[in-house]
Amino acid sequence: MVRRVSTNSRERWRQQNVNGAFTELRSLIPTHPPDRKLSKNEILRLALRYISFLDQVLTDQDHVKTGQFWSPAALSPNQKPSPGFGAFLMVTIATKLRCERFL
Repeated sequence: MVRRVSTNSRERWRQQNVNGAFTELRSLIPTHPPDRKLSKNEILRLALRYISFLDQVLTDQDHVKTGQFWSPAALSPNQKPSPGFGAFLMVTIATKLRCERFL
């Protein structure tokens, strides 16, 4: 009986640590609305996408510093930017400029 209580206590402690880690990770992921309830699966998926986005921002920022800007010529002849690409590009550039102030 003592062994079971000890095992249950360890499992409860482990689960609280896992939940605490998810809570901390969730606080770092921007969503709208900010207090939107997310499952653990959603938290992990959004964290991966956010990390990828931040990596791309840093990569693009390096290109801006070295003068290697993206241009429509970078697309293949049959490829066209998506309709929302202009807005995405503007947001990305604005984000890069804001991030640059903190470097």
